[in-house]
Amino acid sequence: MMHQKPWKLVAIGIPVRFNGLEIEIMTQLRLVRNQDYDPISDRTWEAIGETVKEGESVLDALIRGFREECGDEQFMPVDILGAPTDWSTGKGDHEHLYTPLCFLQNLAAPQPWAGPCHVVTVPHWWEPDYSKSDGEAGDHCWWSAEHLKHELDHRRETFHCFHYPAFWVLSDGILQKTFPFPFRA
Repeated sequence: MMHQKPWKLVAIGIPVRFNGLEIEIMTQLRLVRNQDYDPISDRTWEAIGETVKEGESVLDALIRGFREECGDEQFMPVDILGAPTDWSTGKGDHEHLYTPLCFLQNLAAPQPWAGPCHVVTVPHWWEPDYSKSDGEAGDHCWWSAEHLKHELDHRRETFHCFHYPAFWVLSDGILQKTFPFPFRA
């Protein structure tokens, strides 16, 4: 019997910005430092993702991921679509209701991951600085929804397996005008 790796809760964020009237979606080039951990995703386009540490909120992990992977220690998003709202029944409880873009789960290769994916709005001028990052990414690309959807449909092998469905849902939703953007950067 093969030993199954334990699954990890991850927070995933897809950066978007507004360039005039166009919505731009960012992917970054994944650089796998440990091939045993992830033998199939090196040099694929991915979103920003970070393992949620014990006692850490999903959004704190998400922002930490942007800071570490994108080399921006001061990173603060303009907005996070699906950020939690606070709820309580008035009995001393305190819940957070998240409404992410989607929830992703992979229980097979390369690694058992599960977690919410949020759309993260960044300023129109923002760019990652990989010279100051943790080395898990090495380049990035800003895409129109149309161009990204075309690449997802015709060159799916160039995208990180776990993030691929979230990119597809986002780009298709923008093109079909079914994805709400109630904010502007």
